[in-house]
Amino acid sequence: MDTEQTTEATTDTTTDKAAAGLQATVKAERQKRQALEAQLAEIRAAKEAADEASKAEAGQFKELYEALKKEREAELKELKALKGEKKARTEALTASNAERLEALDDDWKDLIPEGLSPSAMSKQLDKIEKRMVAAEDRPSGGVRTAPPKKGGVHIPAQYKEQCEREAVRYGLTPKRYWSMRMKPRLVKQGKLKS
Repeated sequence: MDTEQTTEATTDTTTDKAAAGLQATVKAERQKRQALEAQLAEIRAAKEAADEASKAEAGQFKELYEALKKEREAELKELKALKGEKKARTEALTASNAERLEALDDDWKDLIPEGLSPSAMSKQLDKIEKRMVAAEDRPSGGVRTAPPKKGGVHIPAQYKEQCEREAVRYGLTPKRYWSMRMKPRLVKQGKLKS
């Protein structure tokens, strides 16, 4: 019986050792699996956080895009308004230049080169008008027999209001506007004798 007991004890011990070994292996595998599952959970959490951050960033970019789009639209409207104003000013200046050019004598018109922009044409006309005024005050030759007239410019009543209004427009005094522009134009049109 001793042999049987020894065999049973050996078998039990061997079985216990095998079971203990299996349990240790299973326990080790379980710990590995739990560690891998924890790593996988961390990776998934990090990926979800990155996805959320990416979505939030995309939302911020969309908000930024919308804000910039509104700002650009406002600037385009302002630019269109400025272009319209510039066009209107250019047209008004061109019309003014045409009137001023019409009032000039042919001798003075030759001093204006062709192809000038409206602003350059206006500057050229200003220079010519200054020379015209200076030429009127200067004797044309020889000795002056009579002293120059001082303030003897008379504006007819029917043209006085129009002359005052236009003088303000051109930045001149009414008497100067009358003598430089309006009177020469009316004489040229035959409505007034010089």
